[in-house]
Amino acid sequence: MKQMNALPMLTHKLAKLAVSALCAVLFICANTNSCCMVHQPQAPAELERFSKLR
Repeated sequence: MKQMNALPMLTHKLAKLAVSALCAVLFICANTNSCCMVHQPQAPAELERFSKLR
């Protein structure tokens, strides 16, 4: 009988742990600044012939 009650208790404890860990991650990510710089080289002029906008 004890084993049947142990599984729901274990899943409940794991769920509480997961919620607290995800809340901490969300709090940290929401309060940090992030920046991403991307190098975008110039497209060759030959590609303009494939453009739908002229």
